[in-house]
Amino acid sequence: MTLRILGEGAVTVIIDTALGMPSADWWPLQTELAQETRVITYDRAGYGDRPRASTPRTSAQIAQDLYQQLVEAGISGPYPLVGHSQGGLNLQYFARLFASQVAGVVLIDPRSPENHRFQSELSETIYAQSGVDKAGMLKMNGRLARWGLLRLLRPWVMQMIPFFYYRDMTPIVTQTMWAHFQRPALYQTALEEDRLAQGDQPERIGAFPPVPLRVICHTPQVIVDEIVKYAGLSEEDAWQVERLWRNLIADHLCLSGDSALIEADHSGHFIHLSQPELVINVIRDLLKSGGD
Repeated sequence: MTLRILGEGAVTVIIDTALGMPSADWWPLQTELAQETRVITYDRAGYGDRPRASTPRTSAQIAQDLYQQLVEAGISGPYPLVGHSQGGLNLQYFARLFASQVAGVVLIDPRSPENHRFQSELSETIYAQSGVDKAGMLKMNGRLARWGLLRLLRPWVMQMIPFFYYRDMTPIVTQTMWAHFQRPALYQTALEEDRLAQGDQPERIGAFPPVPLRVICHTPQVIVDEIVKYAGLSEEDAWQVERLWRNLIADHLCLSGDSALIEADHSGHFIHLSQPELVINVIRDLLKSGGD
């Protein structure tokens, strides 16, 4: 089993992570939230120290794998679901596949099933520099991991997003994260997840359940500043990327009649690392509003 279970309570909160990120990315927040309820983080196949799966890494398959693990562990629902980025897309499938087992959903900067709109609606130059396409970065990091060079680049890597957030975490979190990023299998798995998520159509699976839905969004100016700094786009071009991204995130509100958008006030994409108290409070409110 790869489930990391902390806390006790009548309900079990399930957390799924972003593309390429292991469960350790959420351990500090899990520890805090576990003082109030039971919380599960887990590593998808090919993540952490888990071997790669023989089945395609579609969001639907990942959701089915997760549910099977919960059943085998004897952990029953309905579950409040918390998904960040790619994890948000995975859990949207989970909610549709196992609607009766879902109590509520928190999506944090979720990946949209219509991410292809970045390529179709942005100019070729802006799209190429925007950082939306993760394939090039994943391939490069995979080569560095195979050649054993990532450890040599650690001082430089730890200054980049999101790695600088880990500098103040406990040694076990930092060591677990670093071991994860040095595994070549991770990048092969993440590339497959990213490729198979293109053109996703979760509505074909079934209806999204009528449960409370909270969508947490990054701070627009923070994202624009990061695109300008790390991607080299002009501020005007960066705002084109940001406006489309914001619209794709806001589109998730249509999934439920009981939905709300919460904007972080000083966070980029990794809101659970820069403003963990915001994420915890949204989860708490979800539980009180009917997600329990």
